[in-house]
Amino acid sequence: MKVIPMLRLPLSALLLLLTATSFLHAADGPAITVVKDPSAGPLESYAANELSGLLKTLFDAKVTEAKGNPPTGATNVIRLGAAPSKDFLPADLGKQGHIVKSTPSGLVIAGGSPVATLWAVYEFGYANGMRYLTSGDFPPKEKPAFTLDGYDIVRKPLQTIRAWHIRTHGPASQ
Repeated sequence: MKVIPMLRLPLSALLLLLTATSFLHAADGPAITVVKDPSAGPLESYAANELSGLLKTLFDAKVTEAKGNPPTGATNVIRLGAAPSKDFLPADLGKQGHIVKSTPSGLVIAGGSPVATLWAVYEFGYANGMRYLTSGDFPPKEKPAFTLDGYDIVRKPLQTIRAWHIRTHGPASQ
């Protein structure tokens, strides 16, 4: 019975230390504001959640979401989706094209359609070391340095159809 009171103090100190360490670790990452369209549909909302998760995984970021415009004084602004990024989208992007582009006001992650915006989020993750496999997503072994500068990625598909064909045009498909 005398052992339990003696363990209370060391266990309490250990718990306090672990709690303080987790708070300090969370404060180390950058504060990032993700701006999305106020009328974003479910796919763009999902893209925003995926982006928030990526930013937390890759950079230990504290992510806040804004709709329409970033709050006054916001730094590290990422505009997500076609509506908040319309001034930065190339005219010939098409519905399946997507961009990850640095701008003077932050970063644009957008596509010609909601699904292309989601592809752009994954492109941003890939550019920062994430690898996507059928068995799961894998972050880089070492966290990359956070920056919104230096991105100039524009992707447009070469094929007009994105699908896996079970039966192709070979002899077995006759």
